[in-house]
Amino acid sequence: MLSVAICDDEPAVCREIEELLAGQLVRADLFIIDLFGLGLLWRIISFFVFGGILIAVSFIYQYYSKRIEAKAEKGETLENQ
Repeated sequence: MLSVAICDDEPAVCREIEELLAGQLVRADLFIIDLFGLGLLWRIISFFVFGGILIAVSFIYQYYSKRIEAKAEKGETLENQ
């Protein structure tokens, strides 16, 4: 991928960049191509559902990232559980 060539020093950061770019491409596909053929009512409903899913994912991410950071500060790993 393009970001691998840009940042060889930090492979974890490159992976995150690639995942973000892939997510943006999927969202662009959803909004530009897939929703184009829907009627107005279905388009409105799908925007609300998709927005709700994005909000739920962000709350889940925040919850688990805080738990992971707390365990890292204590020195725990997944293998210690």
